[in-house]
Amino acid sequence: VDLAGEDGLALISELKKTAGVLVLTSHGDTATRARARQLGASGFIEKHQPAADLLSSIVDIGHLRMRGEKAPRTAGSSSQVDVGTPSAASRPSLP
Repeated sequence: VDLAGEDGLALISELKKTAGVLVLTSHGDTATRARARQLGASGFIEKHQPAADLLSSIVDIGHLRMRGEKAPRTAGSSSQVDVGTPSAASRPSLP
């Protein structure tokens, strides 16, 4: 989100053309989540979350991209793949 004073979220529009974009940040406020979603981020995770959640999100986004699908929105999600609430262990895995 903050790349040495630069706007990291501004890169999402360009990056999403060739890759799924997972925002990893310590700025987990509602406005930042909403902006990331609006710009096309595939997911959003905060740095304080367990590494397992990060890895699970990467795998989920990769599987969806391989199948040519967009990431589903979850209830209360502010981004398409939102790992802000349930832990990766409690989320269903993709086939």
